[in-house]
Amino acid sequence: MNKGTKTFQKLTALCFFLSLIQAPAFASRVGVWHRDGCPTGIYSGCIRFPEAQNVATYPNNAVTSDIYQFPRDNPKKGINSINMVKLINALGKKEIAMTDYAITANGASGGISQCFEGSFRLDSSIWTRVNTSRGIAFQLKSFPYLGFLFKIKTNIGGPSGRLPANNFFRGWHNVEGYELTFPTGCAFGYDVTIQPVMSIEPIDVRDQAPSDFNFPTGGDFSLNLEHSFFGAFSLNGRDSRDTSGYRPRVTEDSGATINGKNVTLRISAATCWTEAGWHETRNFGTIKNKDVGLKDISASDVTIKVNCGANRNIDPWIVFTDDNNLNNRTSILTMKYIGDPSKGVNVGVKLKKQDNTYVSFGPDSSKINTQNQFRLVYDGLNKYSVTLTPQLVKLNSTQKVDGGQLEGLATYTLSYQ
Repeated sequence: MNKGTKTFQKLTALCFFLSLIQAPAFASRVGVWHRDGCPTGIYSGCIRFPEAQNVATYPNNAVTSDIYQFPRDNPKKGINSINMVKLINALGKKEIAMTDYAITANGASGGISQCFEGSFRLDSSIWTRVNTSRGIAFQLKSFPYLGFLFKIKTNIGGPSGRLPANNFFRGWHNVEGYELTFPTGCAFGYDVTIQPVMSIEPIDVRDQAPSDFNFPTGGDFSLNLEHSFFGAFSLNGRDSRDTSGYRPRVTEDSGATINGKNVTLRISAATCWTEAGWHETRNFGTIKNKDVGLKDISASDVTIKVNCGANRNIDPWIVFTDDNNLNNRTSILTMKYIGDPSKGVNVGVKLKKQDNTYVSFGPDSSKINTQNQFRLVYDGLNKYSVTLTPQLVKLNSTQKVDGGQLEGLATYTLSYQ
């Protein structure tokens, strides 16, 4: 993020929240005119702002959110459990004033009016730019239900601030990209102060949350937003309207930033647990060759039962995977001969559900819309289950089944949606 010898804060935060704050009081950032290594000619000059980076923080008081609960594998479904109105009202629309830049007009300027422009930056690794009915907003990647409308302006003060020519540079600028450059005040032969001010308005952008978004899994966690990065402002020189070609060169400005502080977002990634059926073995026994394919050959039922406790807003889904053939997407489980897995097999196993349909196998994944994933049946008291009847089937009715011991293995993956 370096530009020449200017330095800016490294953008390395997660996200932030706002709350009621008092406007911070900062000492002015005083500009120093100089000629050292300043190749700008006799009609302009170089200026530096040697003070350390100015950092505004908010809120001043600790803010802790409600506990927001959502299904672990489908956080978008949990949107309705998040009181966005309450959250947005608590954040509120705020104006944050940063330090002002104090600039004298009697430096190495040769009498030329010295004019400046502001530069504002957002970190694209934190924000996603989205279109809304209110205009361009910036959505938090780590909490994409929440977005913000940003504006920036500069207050122009000092003797030059009272001149009508500086009235052109006082209005708000909508932030619509990750970088924004805009004109601000001129010295016009007098001292001038330039103070950047940010307007921040939270809005609800739940409808634009990515479909594949997931919070970290593993139960409750807290996202502490200490030192989270908001945006960075710096000052550059620009041509004045009537003296094109003459501009001051800012050789040093560590800039000003706004960081979050004392804010915790609490998330509960709700899950369930398996009460029964986490490991089941069924044996078809010894079967005569002539019986295979001529009559139903079934093993006793297998029931998988899942308990979601008080998490009634969760729907457990399940997908079965053929461990002998991970790419199997049919309804027949692959069997192999024990001790001779390369030998051809003329039988398989089907898993019959209570609605007389059969399980089709899919990938080992808990993602939403995984192929051949299906929903477990709710049987009351926040419990869900599926009951399956294993059935041995013949693959080719015209061929015999060789003798030997056969084995198949089906695994399942639960998805909490």
